[in-house]
Amino acid sequence: MSAPISLQTHAVLPTSLDAGRAPMALLDDAGNLAAFVTRWATRDPLRVALRFETARDVDGNALHPAQSRVLRYGELCAWGARLGRVLDDHCARTGGLMGKRVLILVPVSPLLYPLLYGVMAAGGTAVILDPAMPRPALRDAMGQARCDVVVAVARGHLLRLLPELRPAHRFVVGPVPVWARPVVGPRLDVLADALGDDVDVAGPRPVDVDDDALLTFTSGSTGTVKGARRSHRRLNAQGDLINKAWPRARGDVDVATLPVFATTNLAAGITTVFADVDLGRVDLDEDQASRVLAQLQRHGATSFGGAPAFVDAVARAALRAARDGECVLPAVRAVAIGGAPVSPDVAARASAAFAAARVVVVYGATEAEPIASVSANDVANSADVYNAGGGVLVGAPYDGVRVFIDVDAGDGVADVGEVCVAGDHVLDRYVNAADSDAARVVVGDRVFWRTGDVARRDAHGRLWLLGRKREAVAAAGRRGRVVWPLAVEAQAAALGVRGALIARRGRACFVIEGDQTLAPLLAPLLGDVVDDVCAVKRLPTDTRHRSRIDRRRLQEELAP
Repeated sequence: MSAPISLQTHAVLPTSLDAGRAPMALLDDAGNLAAFVTRWATRDPLRVALRFETARDVDGNALHPAQSRVLRYGELCAWGARLGRVLDDHCARTGGLMGKRVLILVPVSPLLYPLLYGVMAAGGTAVILDPAMPRPALRDAMGQARCDVVVAVARGHLLRLLPELRPAHRFVVGPVPVWARPVVGPRLDVLADALGDDVDVAGPRPVDVDDDALLTFTSGSTGTVKGARRSHRRLNAQGDLINKAWPRARGDVDVATLPVFATTNLAAGITTVFADVDLGRVDLDEDQASRVLAQLQRHGATSFGGAPAFVDAVARAALRAARDGECVLPAVRAVAIGGAPVSPDVAARASAAFAAARVVVVYGATEAEPIASVSANDVANSADVYNAGGGVLVGAPYDGVRVFIDVDAGDGVADVGEVCVAGDHVLDRYVNAADSDAARVVVGDRVFWRTGDVARRDAHGRLWLLGRKREAVAAAGRRGRVVWPLAVEAQAAALGVRGALIARRGRACFVIEGDQTLAPLLAPLLGDVVDDVCAVKRLPTDTRHRSRIDRRRLQEELAP
């Protein structure tokens, strides 16, 4: 059993205290990124950390009647420390939780963040998987991760039947139906609650700053699944970069859709309100968008962000409200759009809806989040270049982020190639050594990491995305020269047609969404860059954000 370290509670600080990153010395002393959250819990325990607008159970299901669930910094850390203590004690025979990988199969709920904090504070590595991943990709990810512990809601333990997870210690959180009792382990939340509020619990354990804090996986939608190992040092550098690019102050309220946004907010000491929608599928109809708009108004949100489809839906709701003479979010100062390419029309709507706010498009990748940003106004004003096939503007790299354009991946066109990045926050290792070796690019004395994105860099140093390297299509009509998806799709969009470029039967095929009669009309207009044009009723998109076209699924649907 580990020696307990008492988590003390101090008086609430004056309201003049600003939020922001704790001094770097704090990470140097503890090595553990959890120390940032502990800082706010010990200095201002009553500060609201997380607000869940609709109460949800640990399975993520909405409870009725709806009620707000608030989690304050002091409560979050105390609860998380108890959870970490139980896990640490149960792993005592194998050295405790220190250095062990803990797979967390818990949806966004009031329990998720204390659990993440508890694992990290105890020196473990939190492993996060996207449940929307195809089953083969999930198995591949779990096989790579080799988790020592699994913490899951009851239905998550169905994955325990897979051989990749059988050796792991298992714990369940939340209610356990009769059918699940043979496969789940002890109730972690019940054991943690049994420790009581007054028991000494382990605070952030000193670790090496280069130890893994978090392990996430790419979806595998554009290639093989890769596990990104994120150390305490790298995550701290990421938070520092975000805080400089996106300054926050005490009293700020951020409405979030992605779980990772909340972790960054926790380290900065500000409040996160989760959007009152199904966070597993953030594609909003008009009623849902209006509900999120009401949240922004009700809580005086100072910022919010999400994928283009989400922000666009809320922007449309705000414009409708403005036409009806309703309040238009005077508190919102900042809006971030990212996670998928942002077209000029989406950027223009967001800028118009939130005219008093700083609206930015943020570009990042698994290997480096963020990389670059640009104002939404600049993206809106790039319509002529976008419509001509010049790419999607994502802006200039942040200070401290170095970008190398590998033209060998760009079909020999000057200033066009794969985006490779270097910086303190950039990933420096995957789970598999072979993936790491393939991703590294050495330029002079600096190591860059491949992102898989292809872009061109203009005379001002700004990046224009053209597509994923794996999604490049060789057009037979152009003697095998590469055609980039985003460029062709933008040209079609300028003609009022939504579509996707894919490889089909060895040819470059442009697939229209909707009206079949448009195919023969569009073919002559795109004839110099594509070989074939066809149509489908609806283009498949990613299951969660509805912002990226699922090209692999589209190819499967059109396969003979």
